[in-house]
Amino acid sequence: MKYFDQDEPPEIPSDLFVCPICGAQVEFSEINEYEADTGKVTNTGFRVTCTTEPDFDDPDFNEWMLGHFSLDWMPLEMKIYQWLSMNYRVKQ
Repeated sequence: MKYFDQDEPPEIPSDLFVCPICGAQVEFSEINEYEADTGKVTNTGFRVTCTTEPDFDDPDFNEWMLGHFSLDWMPLEMKIYQWLSMNYRVKQ
């Protein structure tokens, strides 16, 4: 088992997981909930995003979001959660 700081999540391996919309690398943008006694991230305690996501104040953000936000992310997030749960814990 590997441990990480909450504000420095592990890199998501691009050979296992890519954006379901454009095929780019994905990354954790937030780890915000984990079990206090084990350090295990909960299944709703993280956010994954595509590395092509522009900043919120970027003029292209709304167009990007319309093209990238879909239910196609749900299966990917579940697979990433399984990978994260099997390999990592938040440092206590």
